[in-house]
Amino acid sequence: MESMNFASKSNQIGHPALNYKVKDYFDVDELQKIQDLFSSITGVASIITETDGTPVTSPSGFCELCTAIRNTEIGLKNCLMSDSIIGKTNTHGPTIKQCYSGGLMDAGASIIIDGNHVGNWMIGQIFDSEVSDEKLLLYADAIGIERSVFSAKLSKVKRFKKEEFEKISDFLYLNTKQLSKYIKKSIKLSEEIGEQKILQIELRRLNQELNEKNQEIEKFFSISSDLFSITDAAGNFYKANKAWGDILGYSETDLESLNYHEHIHPDDIEDYYKVMMEIEKTGKNFGFTPRYKHKDGSYRLIEWSCIKEGEYYYSSDRDVTEKILQEMKSKEIDDRLRIIFEQSPLGMALVDSNTHRIYQANAKFTEILGRSFDELNLIDWKTITHPLDLEKDMEKWELLRNQEITNYTLEKRYLHPFGHWVWTNLTISLVDSASTNSDSHILMLEDISIRKQAELKLVESQFYLSESQKAANIGSFHFDLEMDQWTPSDELIRIFGINDDFPRNFDGWTSILREDYKPLLVRYFKQIRNNNKKFDFEYPINRIDDGKEIWVHGLGVFERNSEGKTTNFIGTIQDITKRKKTEEDLKYFSYHDQLTGLYNRKYYEDELSRIDVDENLPLSIVMADVNGMKVFNDAFGHKRGDALLKKAAELFQSVCEKKYILSRWGGDEFVLILPQTDANAASEFIDRVKSLLVHEYMNDINLSISFGCDTKKNTLEDIQSIQIKAEDNMYKQKMMEGESLRGNAITTIIRTLYEKNPREERHSSRVSELCQVIGKELKLSRIDIQKLKVVGMLHDIGKIAIEESILNKPGSLTKEEFEEVKKHPDIGFRILSSSFEMKELANLTLFHHERWDGKGYPQGLKGEEIPVLSRIISIADSYDAMTSDRPYRKALTKEEAIDQILENLGSQFDPRIAKAFVENIREKCIA
Repeated sequence: MESMNFASKSNQIGHPALNYKVKDYFDVDELQKIQDLFSSITGVASIITETDGTPVTSPSGFCELCTAIRNTEIGLKNCLMSDSIIGKTNTHGPTIKQCYSGGLMDAGASIIIDGNHVGNWMIGQIFDSEVSDEKLLLYADAIGIERSVFSAKLSKVKRFKKEEFEKISDFLYLNTKQLSKYIKKSIKLSEEIGEQKILQIELRRLNQELNEKNQEIEKFFSISSDLFSITDAAGNFYKANKAWGDILGYSETDLESLNYHEHIHPDDIEDYYKVMMEIEKTGKNFGFTPRYKHKDGSYRLIEWSCIKEGEYYYSSDRDVTEKILQEMKSKEIDDRLRIIFEQSPLGMALVDSNTHRIYQANAKFTEILGRSFDELNLIDWKTITHPLDLEKDMEKWELLRNQEITNYTLEKRYLHPFGHWVWTNLTISLVDSASTNSDSHILMLEDISIRKQAELKLVESQFYLSESQKAANIGSFHFDLEMDQWTPSDELIRIFGINDDFPRNFDGWTSILREDYKPLLVRYFKQIRNNNKKFDFEYPINRIDDGKEIWVHGLGVFERNSEGKTTNFIGTIQDITKRKKTEEDLKYFSYHDQLTGLYNRKYYEDELSRIDVDENLPLSIVMADVNGMKVFNDAFGHKRGDALLKKAAELFQSVCEKKYILSRWGGDEFVLILPQTDANAASEFIDRVKSLLVHEYMNDINLSISFGCDTKKNTLEDIQSIQIKAEDNMYKQKMMEGESLRGNAITTIIRTLYEKNPREERHSSRVSELCQVIGKELKLSRIDIQKLKVVGMLHDIGKIAIEESILNKPGSLTKEEFEEVKKHPDIGFRILSSSFEMKELANLTLFHHERWDGKGYPQGLKGEEIPVLSRIISIADSYDAMTSDRPYRKALTKEEAIDQILENLGSQFDPRIAKAFVENIREKCIA
């Protein structure tokens, strides 16, 4: 019963002129008490209204759910429709109707006086216990109430079986019929007698009959399984039905002296007092469910509904312990099943066995197949099954459909939308058709793609593992310590070079160790075994088959039994011979110079600190510097320069005593430590080296070395100061000898160039002559003409570093070859710059291939930026080159060469100098 406030009037079946109203014939307060007690006893909501829906009494036992429904537009509309139907006149019995608004049960009985419908007694708001909650929850969705809110209010609604509610409704109809009868009698008495006395008699009679009806209610009160009670504020039972004693384990006599306050669970007392305050304010409370203590000490959950009238509290209660426990258990099971379904690592789906339509699927199911729920229902599962798996799957499915089996499992592949196949472990089980009302099955999928890939790669990985162990020279072993039995792998057998006769025990293992390592390994093995530590040891062995010494690295761990005794030793052994060799090489090169093989500067500095002790005094230090290395490198290349340094190192080694320490200091410098050697002995050593130098040549250049020396005579002198003095002395000698040595080197270089290539000598001589002619034509000074003479001879000195194959190539040069040739001005500049006297000539040589238009090399100078003497060399060099035979062409005539020069005036050549040169040459041609 959503509400009793009907919007429409009920039909009248009697005299239309009469306008009877219930309140004209009844004491409304008395009716209210009867109605409240009826509601408390029966547990139903109740109200008495006029025919137009106007309430006569206040509602009793109304629930919050109906109020929430009527607050929605659809719910209100449906409520009014239900109210209008239940409120219609019915003379044959109660009107029982499932409310259009949500499905709660309502009932109504018409109050009819003399054939006129004057009022209604309405009950309802009852939930049929046999109806599923889901139906009401769907209605909540339809009218827009959140399910959680709807469920909370629904849980407070009274629940009856339909048959029980029909009995209550029949009881209601009898009551209203009696009321109608009494009212009718009262009216007749009023109309016929018209006397108040008769009316009072009739009213007393009516009250008597009402009391009788109360006795009937009292009977119902006593036999009801619900808990009815009347109590005072102190918690004492004024009246309680038998059900109270049955629920709490007390007799009716016990109940008389029972104070129910003392039987409420301590945790519910605070809420109880809040409820009591609410009753004091409003006069009623419904839905409070405290725990009451049973006589045996256990607690029962009692759903409590109470109203206050005067000093007494009228309660209609119900034991809901089993119901709530069952609901809690059911909810817990449902929650667990839902969590298992939703969070399962397996894909799970419920499928119609006939149509293969998926009813429900978890997220993992759609994730594995890579398709949404809707997509899966549009796809024939056969089309996404791998062809090689389809036949087996169909065979299993037919057996399942024919009920020859109840489930099956197989590995199969599904086509993923991205085009790859997903390997799955598929399990299908039939579902009991009685529980689902249809043929269906549960389908479970486990993604085993990774495992399948691992299986497919297992054989391959085992092969690669074996091969990689061979490549890494790693073998494994198992050592049974109790049996003294050593079992090596095939690779370890190969590493050790052992055969089947080799003893597989501890003595056999240690027998192949190098002698000096046997006691070390045995001692180490015992130590880590006692301390239960990891075995990690590098040691040399002598292979059995060829006797070759190799280094191995052993790693292992000990296994202990339950008593803590070491029983097994397992591990690996790797051949690390190459690594040890590399380490030795690294150690060697960390202290040795890679070019000469001598000790390096780091070793020298470390050793100097060690040797600087009293027993080595006097201690001399000799510094040596190979002269002309820069000129030599520029002229002949760094490879020949390196060879010169090696020759110097070999020379030092040939005269050094064993106690001397010879190191390459860096670049072209060497340093020697001469322990127990005074200054005279150090000078004699230097003289021996110098005597050998006169016979040492490289590319026709005499090997020249400058020396410096100093000696530490006592412990008070600082060895670093001695080294500095020796270095200073060396540089002083180098300064004194340097210029003459550089001049000799330049002379030797130009001579070597001419010896290698006589054509270059003739070319340089002609260029020198032509330069002088041009200088005189331009009326240059005698000094400039002399410079032109010398630089004309030296302008191509840089070609000493160019390969002869390029200089004498019969065909055109490649781009790379021409780039090599273009380096000769810069090389010549560096060679000549090494001599102070040649520095100015070096610049003239550097720029002799620059062009007037700036397109020359090496620096791209333009016009007057180019030294005038370099411009003269450029014309003379070009003219002689054109008029001389070359490997790649014949010489031009003088006139052809002059034409070429005139064509390049202002581009390649200085116009003024070129014109003067041409005029001079032509005069000689005419002559």
